[in-house]
Amino acid sequence: QQQQQQQLLQGPPHNTYVASVPAQLSIAGKPEVLAATEAAPAEQVVATRIQSFLESRVSSKKAASEVINLLSLEAQEDSKAELLTRHSIELRANASSIARTASEQALKAGAEAAQKVAAQLLEKISKLEQQAKKDEVQAAQLRAK
Repeated sequence: QQQQQQQLLQGPPHNTYVASVPAQLSIAGKPEVLAATEAAPAEQVVATRIQSFLESRVSSKKAASEVINLLSLEAQEDSKAELLTRHSIELRANASSIARTASEQALKAGAEAAQKVAAQLLEKISKLEQQAKKDEVQAAQLRAK
């Protein structure tokens, strides 16, 4: 009993998670610990703090999970963007190649057409020269008669 009284005089041990229970003097002047019903709010405070800690931890895990998901989504979008960029570069190269080839073919076709027209004109000129020679010979024969 003396030991219990000594513990009551010293107060409860210091606990960071549990609020200390206030001592109250009785009519006789001896300290008494408040009833268990008054100690319940301290337990509720501890339970509330634990619950708050757990909720914040769950919230942190959810936030971390969301960040991971967003980073993963960003990586996928970056990968898609890179693929589309490579595809657009390839399409530009193909378009340039097609334009160059078309230009070369047009120049070649133009040159071939010009050659054909030139050949036709040379043939016509040759025929006209031959006709002119025949006409001169005929004219000379008519003059000689």
